Amino acid sequence: MRKSPDDGYRLMYGHLSTSPGSFLKEMIVNTYRDVDGLRGEIPPLKRDQYVAPVRFVLNLAKISTFGQRVKWMGEKHVLPRFRHCYASRNDALPAEACLLSRNHALHVSLDALKHKLPNHTEVLQEYFVPQDRLISFLDAMRDVLKRKHVVLLNASVRVVHADDLALSYASDDMFGVVLYLSQAVTRHGNAEMAAVNRDLIDAAIDHGGTFYLPYQLNYSRAQLSAAYPNIGEFFDMKRQYDPSLRFMNQFYEKYADT
Repeated sequence: MRKSPDDGYRLMYGHLSTSPGSFLKEMIVNTYRDVDGLRGEIPPLKRDQYVAPVRFVLNLAKISTFGQRVKWMGEKHVLPRFRHCYASRNDALPAEACLLSRNHALHVSLDALKHKLPNHTEVLQEYFVPQDRLISFLDAMRDVLKRKHVVLLNASVRVVHADDLALSYASDDMFGVVLYLSQAVTRHGNAEMAAVNRDLIDAAIDHGGTFYLPYQLNYSRAQLSAAYPNIGEFFDMKRQYDPSLRFMNQFYEKYADT
């Protein structure tokens, strides 16, 4: 996958299959371009009328492979026909295009995530890999998730540009792979998800990548150092500017050299 030469694309992300038959092998790519000549007022945001069926299918996917297949078929074939559009697809050329505002493009109702499954919860994880190593990383990720029998509810791919931070997760333009996973609310479920997290971190490191630090502190100090080689310098800087450790969090308490 290469960077698009067309600067007209202002937003682009991929939505990976979570269905057993095409698990992390198919992807829906959503692209958004600037459009000139829009006339009239932009309609206000309103409640998504499809929240109830989306919530039902999402919760069904948590407990059955049938639900996972139905979810992907709906995302692939049904939802594109019901997306809100300012104008008809014929008027919003080219074919398959949909005219909408930036706010509508980024607006997703969190009501779809509500459920009455007290024994289940969801966690987010994100990994960053060089763009030319995305496919091999997805292969490694697939092996881990299948081996661990993980219920993956959503997987998306986004472009992450290089930055200049003390703890940079993107030293070059990379792809971020965001996972939304379901797990049992038990001690065993927590331990299993922590093991999955560590295995995926190893896969990201093996592919020259990193992982998102703030979610869950499941990773080892060795993994942290491998993904962020300057972590020691970061902690030194923390002690330099805050010698009394007035500002404290669990990340520092667990990983800092004291």
